Amino acid sequence: MLNVFGNLRAALSGDLVVRYSRSEETKSNWGDALNAYLLPKLSGRGVVHFRSVANIGFPRVYSAIGSVLDGSSTRNLHVWGSGFKAATSRMRTLPARVYAVRGPRTREKLESFGVKVPAVYGDPALLVDRFIPPASGKRYRLGLIPHYVDRLAPVVQRLASDEVLVIDVNAGIEAFVRQLTSCEAIASSSLHGLIAADCYRVPSVWLKISDQVVGGDFKFGDYFAGVGIDKTALLLDEATRVDTLCSRAEYQELRFEAGRLLDACPFPGAGLSG
Repeated sequence: MLNVFGNLRAALSGDLVVRYSRSEETKSNWGDALNAYLLPKLSGRGVVHFRSVANIGFPRVYSAIGSVLDGSSTRNLHVWGSGFKAATSRMRTLPARVYAVRGPRTREKLESFGVKVPAVYGDPALLVDRFIPPASGKRYRLGLIPHYVDRLAPVVQRLASDEVLVIDVNAGIEAFVRQLTSCEAIASSSLHGLIAADCYRVPSVWLKISDQVVGGDFKFGDYFAGVGIDKTALLLDEATRVDTLCSRAEYQELRFEAGRLLDACPFPGAGLSG
């Protein structure tokens, strides 16, 4: 017998049931954990992880930040800003409705499955600057943000110095933003490190530290295309110098309309449009 008490509690409380990654590896990862921080601020409602309720299609389940569509069998899924990890990604159960996606690659995949998808693009993490102010000043020449699979790479630790801050994606939502915005430039193998840098207009360079990031370049290209920028990955190896990383970092003006993404937001009570 299904345990539906979680479903009833969510329905009665008005909390949002959200599909996001919360594994042992990702539960503190900035982009994934941001769902439980940002969505209550946008909606004025609590967030319940989708694994806490039975998959019976009631109440509706939302997805927002992250590459969380892969392999989804979630019933009554409503998608706002999510994406796929890889070109080969599939879904077991198609979404009930899509309001926005991370980028056109995700849109094309969903449409190939027969899903209607509006041309509304953007990762909701781009809205975080509305709630977390930047650091008061710049303390570091460079912030280095390894993806969590790259964090122990010797080449990362080699670059740490008084002028280079290695930023942990598990540092906490607000601490991560403070650290990132205390840097004059960012070098990141984490997609959400690059997204956060774009949000706060910090020049950045996309790093490739290993081949361990699941999906390869797909999600990066999806995001870049969605906001109208173009980046090429720089391989970080033992010969890479800080001067090179800083010189390659740049801020490209985004073709991103926050108001359009917010207007598409399906959460009850969502506001702050414009």
